[in-house]
Amino acid sequence: SSDEITLVNRDGRRLSVVEYSDGEAWPVGPDGSGFSLAKLDQYSDSSDSSSWRASRQINGTPGTANFPIGADPGPALAFNEIPAASSSGFWVEIANRGASSINLNGYQIKTSAGAGTTHTFPSQTINAGQVLLVDQSTLGFGAGEGDKLFFYSPGKDRLLDARVVTNSARGLEASHGLDWLYPATTTPGTANAFQLNNDIVINEIMYHAIPNYPTHGLTNSTKVVGIDATTQWRYNQSGSNLGTNWATVAHPVNGSTWFQGPGILAFETSPLAVFNSYPIRTVLNNPSSNVTTYYETDFTFNGNLSEVVELTLGHVVDDGAVFYLNGVEVLRYNLPASGPITSNTVASNGVETSYVGPVVISKSALVVGVNRLSVEVHQVSSTTDVVMGAELFMTTTVPPTVPFSESTEEWIELYNKGSVAVNLSDWKFSDAINYKIPNGTIISAGGYLVVAKDAAALQAKYSLLNPSMVVVGNFSGSLSNSTDNIELNDAFGNPADHVRYYESANWHETADGGGSSLELRSPSMDNTRAEAWAPSLESGKSDWNTYTYSVPALPDTGPADLWKEFLFGFLDGGQMLIDDVSVVVNPGTANAMSLIQNGTFQGDALGSSPLKWRIIGNHSGTVVVDPTNATNKVLRLSATGRTDHEGNNAGTTLAGNTPVVNGKIYQISFRAKWIAGSPQINSRLYLSRASDTIAIETPQHNGTPGAQNSTFVANAGPTYSEFKHGPVLPSANQPVTVSVRAQDPNGISSMTLFYSVEGGAFANSVMLLTANALYVGSIPGQVAGATVQFYVRGIDLAGAISTFPAA
Repeated sequence: SSDEITLVNRDGRRLSVVEYSDGEAWPVGPDGSGFSLAKLDQYSDSSDSSSWRASRQINGTPGTANFPIGADPGPALAFNEIPAASSSGFWVEIANRGASSINLNGYQIKTSAGAGTTHTFPSQTINAGQVLLVDQSTLGFGAGEGDKLFFYSPGKDRLLDARVVTNSARGLEASHGLDWLYPATTTPGTANAFQLNNDIVINEIMYHAIPNYPTHGLTNSTKVVGIDATTQWRYNQSGSNLGTNWATVAHPVNGSTWFQGPGILAFETSPLAVFNSYPIRTVLNNPSSNVTTYYETDFTFNGNLSEVVELTLGHVVDDGAVFYLNGVEVLRYNLPASGPITSNTVASNGVETSYVGPVVISKSALVVGVNRLSVEVHQVSSTTDVVMGAELFMTTTVPPTVPFSESTEEWIELYNKGSVAVNLSDWKFSDAINYKIPNGTIISAGGYLVVAKDAAALQAKYSLLNPSMVVVGNFSGSLSNSTDNIELNDAFGNPADHVRYYESANWHETADGGGSSLELRSPSMDNTRAEAWAPSLESGKSDWNTYTYSVPALPDTGPADLWKEFLFGFLDGGQMLIDDVSVVVNPGTANAMSLIQNGTFQGDALGSSPLKWRIIGNHSGTVVVDPTNATNKVLRLSATGRTDHEGNNAGTTLAGNTPVVNGKIYQISFRAKWIAGSPQINSRLYLSRASDTIAIETPQHNGTPGAQNSTFVANAGPTYSEFKHGPVLPSANQPVTVSVRAQDPNGISSMTLFYSVEGGAFANSVMLLTANALYVGSIPGQVAGATVQFYVRGIDLAGAISTFPAA
């Protein structure tokens, strides 16, 4: 009855899988009739039941083609109606769907019940289009639930049809592609009677709502000790030897050996350029023959030690110094690299006083509460000058308050395109999800009904935005994030609508976790086709937000000063607006310097790539008008995939070709407005310094549940199927035939084939309608190796135009 067959190669890789059955949409005939389960098209999806048929000859066709080209199109005779197994007096109907009369002599109907019983027809004629009733007394057997009926040609060389007897009457319905459906009432011997409703359509699908991305953890570098008037230093230049452990204790100001003042603290006999940025605020005494002077200051840290990313230290010193944090040595400058440092140790070299750093120091000695930074300055020899100024930066990151998680929001919207209200009592969803719509549920003409996985949560979420929205649920099962089949059946069990959606190909990837729902563009379209659907428009719901972080540049795998670039890159396909890009080195200091050459895009031409920027690979960008401010220009940045370290990004060279210096603080800031797709964007200094990934804020209400779709059009034009060209690999100068099947409720006015050779202008030719309802056109033969692009354009009788493929 059912099983799974998996084909793997010698490495265990799955090559093909089929999980067959004799229920649901799978053909019944191969289960016990003597005929095999045969794939109709060897290139079709093996896992899809519609790819399979009963073989046309008994025992199948092992080792040869299943259905050779040119084989007969199928039997004219078939079952037409079968009553419920529970009905009194069993019977079957057979129908002649062919164009001529058929003599039934030798044809057979066999049951699978028990040892099996067969009725063989005597010589009798069934006319074209006629229905023949065969009652239980004629058959010679009845049937119970689950019994199979097989209809054979004479000699059993052909299986004409096979059906399972169920607890509901079923019959052939011509308008649904000869599907077997459930009649409103049985009609033995006469035309089948169905009550089908085609007015209720699956109108919108939220199958993969945008995930809950981590809120951006605040990364920032704060100056906790400064070379300015805000930081008071205690200092001792008495010439006394304080010993090697002097930094382990604090020294209060006493007015005799310890004094206090802001930095820079110096005695300098000649003016230096550095004092233009860092003025001397505390003038020291002439150090005379003192080789060593001592300094200390306190700062308070009341945060979480686990949130401290790094400490960096910058200084202005003449000539050498040792720096201590809470008595622990953290940095030596211009002094012997190893061994003890005493009050008699002299600096390694005389220096031209300048700002050095910031450099990264150990954070292990940091404590919660009061901390002490201590500095002892050493001269190269007995001297007449001394300079000391130091600033300490603390980089902290507050962890994201919300961890990443997939959204649980899933829903399907139904729309009544008819002119009267429809009672949906006992209608059911099946396959992808399972749900029976409650009794008394009415959907008015032009009305909507939303069926949700969590109805209460969805109702609460949209209570203010759309208070009249009608939501029912909760459905069981879950909508796949890649592809699924949604079946909607009426109260009789007949199909009302069905959609199989996908995450790629001609379907829209932004509906796959990119913030959009799938919206049916027009209720009259064939919603089984990808071009009937569009991602909901969400960009108008988002706001501009500013994102800023400050971090030290830390060493990476590349040379420290080789690359002088700033980069943006998406973590997946997406679109957003960018403005006011800023990179500042040494922010908050007198040495602060802006490094972005074109961060506002105001001087750029609309529709062009921004000046000073390189946007490459799967990333693209143009300058556009800010939708919230017509006088402002912004960068529209798009990506079809994720960034990487070399390509696939937007980059700009830093102003003045300024190198990135490890240890210095860089403040990166920009404004962003999400449009669609992934909201995660990484910004960094090449290769990977000062890097952070930020999830740009996205709207909370996505899609249009219970309201008109944002992509609605009254008439979207034709939809298409069976788009092909042949030969697949033409020879040089060989014409290529392009064919497609077009559908439109208004009818087709014309179909045109457009083609371009080697990127040239598009030529076109009229496509003609063939006897099998395919439109066919021709592309002239080309020289060997030529590249040809082509698409088709259809116009319906109401004048609506559509193309395929749409790109």
